[in-house]
Amino acid sequence: MLSSMPPVAEGVNLLSLSAQSQKELYEKHHDTADGRIRIWLGIRQIMNATDRLLLETRDVAKELKTGIHMHVAEISYENQVVKDTRKVDYGTVAYLEKIDLLNGNLLAAHTVWVNDTEVIIVADSMVEDLRHLFFSCPLSKDFGCGIVDAMVHLIVLIGYIWVSSTHKGKFPCEAIASFDFAAIRVLAQLILLVVEVVLEPASVGAGDSGGWLKPALACLLYFLSHCTASTPPLPFVARQSLWEAITSAAFDCFALSGCLAQFSLMMLAYGSQIGFLSRAGVKVSHCPASAMRMLGFAPIKEMLDAGICVSLGTDGAPSNNRMSIVDDMYLASLINKGREVYKLGTTDPTALPAETILKMATINGAKTVLWENEIGSLEIGKKADMIIINPFSWSMAPVHDCISSLVYSMRSENIVSVMCNGQWIMKDGKILNVNEGEVISMARKASSELLKRAGIRIPKRMNMI
Repeated sequence: MLSSMPPVAEGVNLLSLSAQSQKELYEKHHDTADGRIRIWLGIRQIMNATDRLLLETRDVAKELKTGIHMHVAEISYENQVVKDTRKVDYGTVAYLEKIDLLNGNLLAAHTVWVNDTEVIIVADSMVEDLRHLFFSCPLSKDFGCGIVDAMVHLIVLIGYIWVSSTHKGKFPCEAIASFDFAAIRVLAQLILLVVEVVLEPASVGAGDSGGWLKPALACLLYFLSHCTASTPPLPFVARQSLWEAITSAAFDCFALSGCLAQFSLMMLAYGSQIGFLSRAGVKVSHCPASAMRMLGFAPIKEMLDAGICVSLGTDGAPSNNRMSIVDDMYLASLINKGREVYKLGTTDPTALPAETILKMATINGAKTVLWENEIGSLEIGKKADMIIINPFSWSMAPVHDCISSLVYSMRSENIVSVMCNGQWIMKDGKILNVNEGEVISMARKASSELLKRAGIRIPKRMNMI
């Protein structure tokens, strides 16, 4: 194929050529086949993509109003490669956030190595948006008081963290009886100093001879980086307006102050990376079979808790020979329960329950490809995509809980009929729109020729069995 391609003229910009070919592919095939084909842009991974390619892909996707698929934090050494090649102190997720590639149209495959020791520095990448928030609008008294109000509530929350730190940050209710109010009073003074700095950005560093500013920021950010879930962790921050003030205005205030760029805190690592994905609306494709085979175990439960849309993927044949979403539903449930045992030292059979797995395989899959208004669930007005399952085979019978049986008992052979957009493509076990035998024969011939061209010889091992 490469030999048949025309030579590239001297001086031709390959990136522009690639962008143009992507556009032509989009214009030719997008929304064809009665709307069943959609064209996205693809980046293999950050290790074989320049920043220019990443940014141009981002811009083309924005222009075409389509999505980007990319393997993110896939391999164990990926974060180190990013540090070495980009000359930064953080890995893939933080770097993509830094260059503004984390957006709602990004489908991140794998996201396994979200490094729990990596320090994230976010200030510089957020400054422009925050300048608009704070300086394009007049700082009214009500606006300033709103920030102060949020800070006052944070005083109580930080005191709570302070006294419950021996409980591994799980915010146990019994810890409230052991509040160290003297510590809270000290923290109150620190927070007031932070508020003063936020309202007077030019005075950052002034009056900080006691070194109080950084500890105050550290305490506040420790809380904020661990509260990425959609619901507040404590009852007295349940008011939506206050919660928004805490999670957006307060967090962004500290980024605006510029102080985050001056120091490194491990407190900002793990939760913040998942927080980046959540805040940007990035979608994640979890591929459990390939994870078990060669990649590692992604923090899927934490991502779901943070409100990230996680779907299921099969990855490719080299890392998942079966390529069965049915198998991956089963594996996703098991390996994530196993990860909880490894992480916590105790079993939790409720981790990623069957209902969650089924959503990941259906409606979440539609959401990750920005298609949930048309597919992903059986609803009036959506495309008629469905499967017919025989639950009376030896692998599934008896069925007590249908959702549990779909996740833990169903096999691919239980699927007897498949409908796509109202058309049967498999009926009673027979594929209708292609000649199955012919396709298998063509695949065998093509694979044999491929091995021959590559000079690969498969050893004869039957005598070992």
